[in-house]
Amino acid sequence: MNSAERRLKLLLILQSRKKEITVNYLASYFEVSRRTIFRDLRILQDMEVPVAYDENQGYTIPRGYNIPPLMFSPKEIATIMVGLSFVKSQQDNQMLTDAKAVELKIQNVVPPELKELMNVLDNKVIIDPYLSLGLPKKEGGDWYLISNAIANGSAIKFTYEKKLRILSPITLVYYSDHWNVIGHNLESNDIRNFKLDKISSLSLHDKKYASHNKVYSISDLIYRDSGKQTDIKLRIKEESWSEFRRTCPSKISNINMIEDYIECEIKFDNLPYINKWLLRFGDEIVILDPAELIELRLGLLNKMMSR
Repeated sequence: MNSAERRLKLLLILQSRKKEITVNYLASYFEVSRRTIFRDLRILQDMEVPVAYDENQGYTIPRGYNIPPLMFSPKEIATIMVGLSFVKSQQDNQMLTDAKAVELKIQNVVPPELKELMNVLDNKVIIDPYLSLGLPKKEGGDWYLISNAIANGSAIKFTYEKKLRILSPITLVYYSDHWNVIGHNLESNDIRNFKLDKISSLSLHDKKYASHNKVYSISDLIYRDSGKQTDIKLRIKEESWSEFRRTCPSKISNINMIEDYIECEIKFDNLPYINKWLLRFGDEIVILDPAELIELRLGLLNKMMSR
């Protein structure tokens, strides 16, 4: 990191107003000497940046002071373009519109050489082409309204499968090809999961609700136990293990290597769904238990062959 980049990041840290921004903290953060930090602070002051020192908070910049527009390095622009490419690959048409608006604003403030880099990367960096190029965009649930409701602790109401739902949203989750909102259902008093593209008539609820007391981890929410889960034992070929672990909709336990196979256990509360999901691996997976899931697999395969 050169001195200019370090001073720019120093400005951002000062503007963040973290407690106890001391010279020792900054020297450790940038891995430079205290003398270098003192010199950087002096140079910022010479540039008329109002750096102040407080015994309780350390070095700060007064509230209300605006740092001039930031410049991005080519690597930072490339990182931004990868992120925007991911957003534009989404099925939600509003996300595509928002990503294009962000891209346009950035293009208006960067120099010509970075603008050219953005144009090249916009056409050459493609995330999930089968999703972004193969399917038309559609209107989904308003992720921005939901994210604001999460940030503000607000409830939302919407129509889902022709029923009115009232939810205290906790998190937004992306599952390979769609977005879900997970939250506390205020009517049934349980945790529910809703696909954004099936949500309609979404709005903030006009009543205030006390937040639920239990604190959930992201893992608890995604792999939550409904109380009706079935233990499933599988044997998977080693070459398919990585893809299985990456996409499995359940926690994986009791993992054992047996020759070129891996045996493991999962829990799931919807056997017809997990049966269809497992078929993506063809004969790379063998269901060892339970018998009910084996029967479902044979029944589905026979139905497919009869067609």
